[in-house]
Amino acid sequence: MTRRKLSAAVVVGSAVGLASLLAVGAAAGRQAAAGAEKELRADAELFAAGWNHGDAKAMAALFAVDADLINPFAAAAKGRAGIEKFFAAELGTLTKGTTFTIKVFSPRLLHPGLAVEDMDVEITGGTLAPDPAKPLKNHAFLVVKKQGGKWLAVSLRAWSYLPPPPAAAAPK
Repeated sequence: MTRRKLSAAVVVGSAVGLASLLAVGAAAGRQAAAGAEKELRADAELFAAGWNHGDAKAMAALFAVDADLINPFAAAAKGRAGIEKFFAAELGTLTKGTTFTIKVFSPRLLHPGLAVEDMDVEITGGTLAPDPAKPLKNHAFLVVKKQGGKWLAVSLRAWSYLPPPPAAAAPK
């Protein structure tokens, strides 16, 4: 084999090897993302269960020690302990007797150990939404980080969907 043919064979072999490594890496990345999505969904369901059982401690356990949140009514809390007190107060008053249901869950893995979540949720019952036909529809956006082998919310922002404004009158 000539030197030129040998060089070409090495280049082709290296390219095939690199392509194989990239394909294996991509498959591993998809598998990691699927595993993360399953874990994130399980945590979201734990949050809903905590809400539905009036368990502020269980809800707060899903937040990082230095997390923060703002609810749809612009009330805020900082730190896991503050968030637990916040949830305990809400579960005893504003959200007492309500049911929290996740309707749409959409996580996105940004980097191993860092993700964002979008959730459409409905709240029914209690004084917030006593008519089952008219649930309170909210959206939650969370930044979550894997710490100590667990996904923990670092920041949560929630808002209520408003009806669209009336259409503007057509000019005469």
